[in-house]
Amino acid sequence: MVSITVTKMKHCIIFCIGLGILLPSCRYHKSPAKHQKELLGKMIFQDENLSNPPGQSCATCHDTGKGFADKDSRIVSEGASQGLFSARNSMSICYTKYVPELYYDAEEETYVGGLFWDGRTPNLQSQAGEPFLNPVEMGNATKADVVKKSKSGKLLSHAEGNLWGTREH
Repeated sequence: MVSITVTKMKHCIIFCIGLGILLPSCRYHKSPAKHQKELLGKMIFQDENLSNPPGQSCATCHDTGKGFADKDSRIVSEGASQGLFSARNSMSICYTKYVPELYYDAEEETYVGGLFWDGRTPNLQSQAGEPFLNPVEMGNATKADVVKKSKSGKLLSHAEGNLWGTREH
């Protein structure tokens, strides 16, 4: 009986030592630059000046308190212009980074992945800019309009000061 207890004790000690060695390597170390990029992304997500007319941000339709979905749980979501509604509601974007790129699965005979309810965007990278240019969502006419707005607000000064350093003019 004593030998079983000693064996269990040895296994417990070995497990604890192994855990002590492994746990520090599992910590997520965020670099200062990565932290600043995340802050910039959050600023863009919440910036109501990037819509036309101003007053609509990504966070307006993708409410953090509602799982990044429509704050009013409506069938269709209202865009930047009061009274203009999309043909669909704002789906939750909680797990968007895990959605695979749109492809056709021949074995299942169906499409898999893609973003938006209708899969009109194949991946997250191409999706990110679409709401800014959608006439119902954020209402900007061109990409240049969005760039101009981002340069005139806090976004550029944050990016220049914290991510790329200040520019010499």
